Amino acid sequence: TRTTGLHIHIGYEKPSIDFSLQLVKYMDMYVGVPSVIHDTDTKRRKYYGNAGSFRLCEYGVEYRCLSGLWLKDEESLRFIHQQTVKAVNACLEGKGLADPDLIISTINNLDSKKAIAQAESLIKNYNLL
Repeated sequence: TRTTGLHIHIGYEKPSIDFSLQLVKYMDMYVGVPSVIHDTDTKRRKYYGNAGSFRLCEYGVEYRCLSGLWLKDEESLRFIHQQTVKAVNACLEGKGLADPDLIISTINNLDSKKAIAQAESLIKNYNLL
């Protein structure tokens, strides 16, 4: 099975492992959770793109959770960019995160209906959009 992924590269001055790891948690909440509503491809998620998928880079971090679905048009890319900015700002401001286990189960859940219901609840409770 072959899939396409959208990797988001986030660079910042004086990269640190601790900040990058924290940023990935915010990316899961602000980018990964809302993506579940629009991207119901559970086949890909069996193999790749689970919550917390990232790679440390010399300039920061590469977030690797999203599928190629988001490459389909400018509106989709704009949405992902806006959510990424929200995630970075929330991380810098130290805003509270939802229960990490709930975020992970929402993104990784292969039951689309349950995952969408969880995502909608998180989006509403944490004003993610």
